[in-house]
Amino acid sequence: MNKDFNTIRYKDNFPFDAVEKTRIKKVLKLIGSNGKVLDIGCGDGFISEMILQKKNKVAGIEIAENAIKKCKKKGIEVHDLDLNFDWQKKLHGKFDVVYAGQIIEHIFDTDKFLVNIRKALKPDGHLVIDTPNLASLGRRIYLAFGFNPLIETTARSYDAGHVRYFTHGTLNTLLKEN
Repeated sequence: MNKDFNTIRYKDNFPFDAVEKTRIKKVLKLIGSNGKVLDIGCGDGFISEMILQKKNKVAGIEIAENAIKKCKKKGIEVHDLDLNFDWQKKLHGKFDVVYAGQIIEHIFDTDKFLVNIRKALKPDGHLVIDTPNLASLGRRIYLAFGFNPLIETTARSYDAGHVRYFTHGTLNTLLKEN
């Protein structure tokens, strides 16, 4: 995704409904505390702030200009980097945890993305990743009734900007390969 699309599409604050609350609670538990964390695609810093509250040091990567400004206002270290290129070399040091939340579905070259993550992690570091599940029950129901199961077919401003979709199995395979 390009900078202009992301700046336009992600101008609003991060939505925080019951589903997101549950997801974020699980993510924070996996990330833990007292570590150095990289929040990839950190948006406006909403989740980064929660990671900080768990006594972690946090750096974020974001491409949307308005989100970068919001992060900086919150005092979050944020790097303006395009994840489709070699971004890892522009960061300082290695991380205990890399959190890639709801971002891999936006990446064109997922192999390069995961290689960069591996390089950013300390040898005993951990990757926490989440992405929408193409085979979720809700999407299956949509398909059963002949509706598009919430996947984009364009790159219009109201679309999320997903360029690929994963199931648990396809994501697992990709992670093992990298």
